[in-house]
Amino acid sequence: MLKITHQIEDNICILRIEGQLISESVDDLKQYTDELLENKGFHALLVNFENTEWVDSHGIGVFIEIFKKFQQDQLGLALSNLNDSLSELFGMTFLDTFISIYSNQEEAMTNLRK
Repeated sequence: MLKITHQIEDNICILRIEGQLISESVDDLKQYTDELLENKGFHALLVNFENTEWVDSHGIGVFIEIFKKFQQDQLGLALSNLNDSLSELFGMTFLDTFISIYSNQEEAMTNLRK
């Protein structure tokens, strides 16, 4: 089961994903981020993966879609707190070449504030 929550801090939306982002749950994340984009009460999105167990290929696809939408709206996007498996996965799929990835939330927030 996937749990998605968010909070806005310093004009940055911090999205937390808990559980597994797999084919059965990607539509939940798409809908959640689409609703966030409609409200646009922030200038950047930080996705915190601290409690994310796994992301499958469908989840990777969602992040490509999210990246495109945020780039189109000129909003920042970053990821933080990836476990070793997720870091390896995001590296193998080259997502780390166009989405900024930080080791922790504080580092990401500092860079997104700029």
